[in-house]
Amino acid sequence: MSRSTPVDQPLSDYFDVAGHFRRSANVERDFRDGSQNGDYILTPTALDSLRRLTDGLSPSSSSRAWTITGPYGVGKSSFALFMTRVFCATDASGVRARELLRQRDPELAAELSRLKLGSRFKRGFFPILLTARKVSAPHCIAEGIASALSRESSKALNTLGRKVRATISLDSNGSSFDTKRVISALETTANSARNEGYQGVLLII
Repeated sequence: MSRSTPVDQPLSDYFDVAGHFRRSANVERDFRDGSQNGDYILTPTALDSLRRLTDGLSPSSSSRAWTITGPYGVGKSSFALFMTRVFCATDASGVRARELLRQRDPELAAELSRLKLGSRFKRGFFPILLTARKVSAPHCIAEGIASALSRESSKALNTLGRKVRATISLDSNGSSFDTKRVISALETTANSARNEGYQGVLLII
């Protein structure tokens, strides 16, 4: 007969969860400050999702937008953060993320390298990361664009960021920042980013 565990015995006596796994991920904050570097658990589901996203980047694919759904706490934001490091980061965090991917799926890592997303010395996508809040979607995306551009060292991208920010300020006086205008801002940002050596834009909401 097996020995039973006392009902009043706390689970903490048996399990220890690392501190960085105890809080929600925030894509803007954690991407900038290097949080969760090298600590991501690359699950089979995450690998499958990354393969699908990578397939969508091929020239013959028309898939350019995806939605990831799931209940709170399953790791959607953590996956988005890891994906951004793989597709965008050229610093040490990107190197670590791509090395983790290479260890788990060498074939997928090689495909990303062929897409020029696996080199420390080549720019991947320009990241626009934002958390949705209680404002209109176009306004929220425009703020994300302006914020991302303002952090770039490129004078051209900085200038574009100030223009987008000024447009948002004007709209706060009462007029509406509609979908057409935010799409135009995204297209202009994508063109400017490519001129600066990026592969395109990665927008994560």
